Amino acid sequence: MTASHLPYTRNGLKFFTRKGGLTSPEVEEICDKAARKYANRLTKVSTMLNTPPTRVDFMSSYTKHLRDIIKERVNHPLHYDTPLKGFQVSRLTYLICFFLEMLV
Repeated sequence: MTASHLPYTRNGLKFFTRKGGLTSPEVEEICDKAARKYANRLTKVSTMLNTPPTRVDFMSSYTKHLRDIIKERVNHPLHYDTPLKGFQVSRLTYLICFFLEMLV
């Protein structure tokens, strides 16, 4: 969901439909509309929705999904549930810390 190999200012979401990803002109149009709404600040997003927004915790599902894949692929005979146990891994990047917390 984020571009961890790029500066934080480049983080974001990628949107896909059944037809594929958005084209550059489509993304530009969405950004322009959002910028105009933000600049005008006349309409709150919540007033434009038919239903109230719902907060969704995707991280728990994403973490479980990644953990299950790694456990299945490593298939460690002694500690299946903690496949990275005993690994000496540098904790310099967020991604590595994320996996260490999730799997050790």
